Formats: sequence, structure tokens, C-alpha cells
Amino acid sequence: VNNALKFTDHGQVLISLQHQSGLLTMSVTDSGIGIPQKKLDVLFEAFSQADQSITRRFGGTGLGLAICKRLAEAMGGDIGVTSRIGQGSTFRVTIPAIAADTTPRYRSGRPLQVGIAADGLATISALGTALVSSGFAVGTIADDWNGCDVVFATSRRLGALPARHGTRPSVICLGWIGDSDGESAIASGRADDLMILPLRQQDIADMVERIRSDSLRGKSVLDRSARARSTEVSFTGRRVLVADDNPVNREVIIEVLRQLDVQVQVAVNGVEAVEVWKRQKPDLVFMDCSMPEMDGYTATREIRAHEALAITASHTPVVALTAHIAGTDGDTWRNAGMDAYLTKPFTLNQIVACLSVHFEGLPILEPETVMQDHETILDQAVIDEIRNIGGSNALFHRVLELFASRVPQAVDKVNGFASGSDLEQLADAAHALKSMCANIGASRAVAACHDLEAAAREGTGEDTAEMAAAIAREVSLVMREVERLRAA
Repeated sequence: VNNALKFTDHGQVLISLQHQSGLLTMSVTDSGIGIPQKKLDVLFEAFSQADQSITRRFGGTGLGLAICKRLAEAMGGDIGVTSRIGQGSTFRVTIPAIAADTTPRYRSGRPLQVGIAADGLATISALGTALVSSGFAVGTIADDWNGCDVVFATSRRLGALPARHGTRPSVICLGWIGDSDGESAIASGRADDLMILPLRQQDIADMVERIRSDSLRGKSVLDRSARARSTEVSFTGRRVLVADDNPVNREVIIEVLRQLDVQVQVAVNGVEAVEVWKRQKPDLVFMDCSMPEMDGYTATREIRAHEALAITASHTPVVALTAHIAGTDGDTWRNAGMDAYLTKPFTLNQIVACLSVHFEGLPILEPETVMQDHETILDQAVIDEIRNIGGSNALFHRVLELFASRVPQAVDKVNGFASGSDLEQLADAAHALKSMCANIGASRAVAACHDLEAAAREGTGEDTAEMAAAIAREVSLVMREVERLRAA
């Protein structure tokens, strides 16, 4: 799954599971770059990748698929792949599996009649299967919700359904991160709650419990909007570019900006950031300092160079996003032409204050450091802030899910470079892992990554293997906490 996401710039990634005749088949199909036929035979060998350009562009050690193959074979199964260049790939894992008890989790009261109004077959299938397995009567609906207790509908399909009068079903709007239509539907009374795609079975189970306990969040959304307005600072209509290659970072800051009615533009590397800036001319840029292809410092220098050549004077505020502990690398971001910096993980109040400085002319304040406690595995204040940003568990679980799926590969990169001689690559790998850990308040892991990064950049590589091992130990503790939070 991680490979499919990494190698698919646009299109879709479809994950499916089937159980038949005692065999569980899991497949991951993407619309990504594809793999040459001549490389398929060696793809599952250790330290093997399609070609060196893949390693340079996307990173990786070439161990992931080899490990998957060994795990599948250890469980008596197998793994295979079909692929076409430019069209994508499908990986299938088949393992023997005995069917578990299918007793539905929810049986209290009469079965709920559930209608689904969605466009994508994958969404309908995932949602329908999960609800049926929980004991509910499910059907798809076209333009009428008579007889339904609950309706799950995408924002586009929601607009085609008739107005609700008298006894009406509870309506759950299905939307993607950054899609404002779902929140608008709740605010206008057309929907009672919002679920973020792609769906997880735990999210569906949580929603069912909220429906049964009549605790849908329509009111809390309005309360949150009112709370944002109470700051007496309006950013409506402002355009902000978020440039960051880490999807966890992007989703968190996009959610914050969306709550503030800011129009968000996105770039995943420095080259894209400069191009988006040229086309869209945003009012402010949040720029990650460490990105592939072109880092944030270089991208900012290019923006400043273009501004210097412009006929009319202009200056776009650029705010550095860094996982460095506050107070370090001050000269670096200033010399690059950046106006301010935020240390990850950032809070809603920090972003509001930052926007106020540049849009409302308020005095510049040094950003507060939230990583003060190095005695806990995860900083509870950061965890609470992530929960508060989304207003529900959807964003929180998505952040944890992304962290859990991407961090093992990041640790592998650190270990791989720590055993070699390329200190620059080691420093970059440690910085990337530090950024991921900072986003969820893993302060001890952040400190360990920072120490290794500093040692690598200073050229003192004698203890890098030992420092990498210390990072691995800290991250294993973090992963245990993350899994506990995901299961809670």
C-alpha cells in the first residue's frame, strides 16, 4: 500500500480483500508509473528496485517487497504482481485463513435501514460491506430516501436528494480532506455529520455508535465555527500555498487553514512550490525546509529572485515549517529570504497568530515551542491539539494511520544510511523521520533524530550506527503508543 501511494501521483489506489475456499486474497491496485516486465522477476529480491532513477527520486532500500514475500511465505501463502508501464500495478497476497466468527457487533434495537448515495463503486462496496457485517440492512438509493433511517451521501449526490420534512433520516456526508462542501452541508442543516474518505471500518463503527446515541456533531461544528470567529480576525478569501512533501504535515495544516476559511493551494516539492507561486500568486506561503527535488530554502530564493525582477514591487511572506527545535538554524531561514518560521508540531493558535502577523499587521512574536516534555513518549498536548483541529476522530485517526504506514520505511532509510558513508543522505533521512515524529509530539524520538542529523551534518559519523539504533528503539515505543491510540 505504501508503494502504491508513493508511486501514484494521480488517479487512485484500490485495496480489496476476498475470502473464498479458505484463502484470503488481498490486492492493491494503483494507477501509478508501472513496472517494466523484465524487472518483475527480480522485484521481490532483497535490495532490488526497478532502476536507480527510482531510488534517486523516491528513496527506499529495496527491502519492503522482499520482507512482504517472506512474511507471506511464512504464513503459507504467496505474493505476485502484474503491471504495465504508465498504467499501474496490482500486487496480490494470498494466504490460507480460517473464517472468523461473523456475529455482528451491533444488535441492539431494530436493524437500521441504511441508504448509500455515492458515485464510486469502491466507496459503496467498502461502506456497504462494513455496515452489513455489523447487522444493518443496506441498499443504494438514487433520488429518494423514504424508508431509510440513515443515509450516507457524497456532497454531490446530497444536493440531488429532496429536502427533508417531518420524520427524516440522519444524513452523513462523505467527503475528502480539504473538501469544504461537507462542512457547508452540516452548517446549512442538509447533513448531520461528516465522514472523511477513504473509509476505515473503525470510523464506520464509531459513526454507528454516534447515530445510535444521537450524538451527531452538527451542533459542535457550528460551535467551532463560532469559536473561530470569536478571534475577531477574518482570513476569508486569503490564498495560502502549503508546500510540504509529507502527507501528514499537509493534512494537518490544510485542515487548520480550512477552518479559517482560507483558500489552500498545495505543492509537494520546491519545484512545484515555485511553479504554483508563479501561477497563483498566493498571499502567503508555508514552506517546508526539507523537500525532494528542491528544498524550501532554494525555492524561497527562487521566489525572491523572481520578485526582484518584477516591474511592480511585491513580497510574498514565506513562513518556514521546520522540525528543528526552536532557536536552531535561525540564520539559514533568514538568509534564504524567509519571513518567519513555525516549529512542528504547530498549533491552531500558532497558525492564527502567524496569519495575523502577515495579514493584519500584528507584531511578530517568536513561535512558542511545544516540545518541552522529553519524559513522555507522546506529548499529550500535541495529541489533544490534533484531535481539536479536526473536530472529530477522522483526521486524528488519519494522521495516526499515515504515521504508522510511513515511519517503518523512514526508519529503514536511517538504518541503511547509518551503515554506509553518505552522511548527507543520512542527515536528510534523519530530518525526514524527525519531521514525522514531531507531528504527533514524539519528543524523545525527535530529539534522537535531531542528534543524529546534527552529527551527520557536522561530519562526525563514528557513532551513527549506535544513534540510529537508539532512534529505532524510541520509534518502536512511539509505534506502540500509536497502535494503542488507533485501537482505543
